[in-house]
Amino acid sequence: MASTDKPVDTEYSRPTSSAQPHAGVDLFKFDVILRFLLFAASLVSVVVIVTGNETKFLPMPRPAKFRYSPAFV
Repeated sequence: MASTDKPVDTEYSRPTSSAQPHAGVDLFKFDVILRFLLFAASLVSVVVIVTGNETKFLPMPRPAKFRYSPAFV
C-alpha cells in the first residue's frame, strides 16, 4: 500500500533547535570613534597649516621650465 504522507526534504526543513538567530553587530561605538579620529586629524592638519612658517628663503628665483618637470606627469 502507498503511504499518504508527503516526503520531507531534510535539506530545506527548519532546524528543530531553539537557538536564537545572531543579532546584528552594533557598530555605533566604532562609528563614533572613527568620526572623532577623523575630526582630530582634520583639526591637527588645519593647525599645522595655519601655524607653519616658511623657514627657507631663496633670494634668486629659479626659472621653471617644462623639461624640469618629473617624468611621469
